[in-house]
Amino acid sequence: MEESESRKQTLLSSLESAGIWIPDNVTSIGDLSPETFVSICAQCVNLIDQTASLPTTLPDAAIDKLKMCADMGLAIKRLGFIGDMSYIKVIKPITNCFVIKVM
Repeated sequence: MEESESRKQTLLSSLESAGIWIPDNVTSIGDLSPETFVSICAQCVNLIDQTASLPTTLPDAAIDKLKMCADMGLAIKRLGFIGDMSYIKVIKPITNCFVIKVM
């Protein structure tokens, strides 16, 4: 196994050891679906900030997904992240998950 793949598996193992639920079919970072990625991020924020209550499942409606990503970005900023953490930084990895129809 190459070194970078080993590090990715170590990351997943570390997350599981911290109490983050990762589906059995995810054995490497490349296996992460947008839904699983969002769930892991939300679980991590909720674990670090006990006052946070981010949902751990991606909503169906596009507007709810945008709101969730905005809330997650804000929660990450509250944890002290000093870089840009607008909703677009959170939603970019999950954009193939939904389409906003323009009428």
